[in-house]
Amino acid sequence: MSNNNPNPNKFRVSPWLVYAGILLIFLFISIATGGSNFEEPAQLTSSKFNNFLEKGQIEKVIVYNKSEAEVYLTAAALKDKTHSKHHHYQ
Repeated sequence: MSNNNPNPNKFRVSPWLVYAGILLIFLFISIATGGSNFEEPAQLTSSKFNNFLEKGQIEKVIVYNKSEAEVYLTAAALKDKTHSKHHHYQ
């Protein structure tokens, strides 16, 4: 009897399985690194703001109203371990 299939034991991977694997890798990296840069800014108290300001670690401040603003840090401040996850505060 002749077999028309030259490789009957060949393992085939579904393309959907490959897509799911890539998605899981990206999801794992995102969770392991603490999220992306698009995360919400960290909350900052006025005492911490004054401390950062005295150290010269603040690059700019965008004020939205009397109770809310965004604080951006300098490049030198980002190298400090206290700011390792956040590049700006709210």
